[in-house]
Amino acid sequence: MEAGETLDAGLRDAHGIDSGFSPPMLAWVLREFRVQEADSAGGLPAAEVASLALFMDDLVEKLVAASRPEQRTSTAHGHRSPEG
Repeated sequence: MEAGETLDAGLRDAHGIDSGFSPPMLAWVLREFRVQEADSAGGLPAAEVASLALFMDDLVEKLVAASRPEQRTSTAHGHRSPEG
């Protein structure tokens, strides 16, 4: 992402650059990546590793939220509400 670009814009742009990209796939990759294990040889201070892990967790949550279809309220009879 370019500096100052929003996550939503970056996600849209990424799909245009790599058609195999999807927010759920990136979320899965990030969720599987263990920062603490990866840094065992890197020598980052523990506070930086913890900060990076929190950032990645937050990014995963945002990616998952961006992946959800818009929720529409429906009645028990399957009719959409006036808003949807």
